Amino acid sequence: MHFFYSETENGIKTQIWCTLIAQLLLLVLKVKSETKKAFSTVAALVRIHMISLIDVIWMVENSRRTYVKATKTKNKSPCPQLSIF
Repeated sequence: MHFFYSETENGIKTQIWCTLIAQLLLLVLKVKSETKKAFSTVAALVRIHMISLIDVIWMVENSRRTYVKATKTKNKSPCPQLSIF
């Protein structure tokens, strides 16, 4: 949340609850689809396809953007600056 849409206490509480519920639903979707995509990618996919009549779990599983953690390669020589230490 970057800003509040309301200035009243009840409006602010309502916005916070809606944000927490949306975050929980997106997290459930991410876990249920067993994807390695970043949370922001899942949120963007849902936002883009919100009015589409497609299965959201299928959409998250079959989209092409996936978070891949960088792995160190053992055959690569170390950085010359690091060999000083």
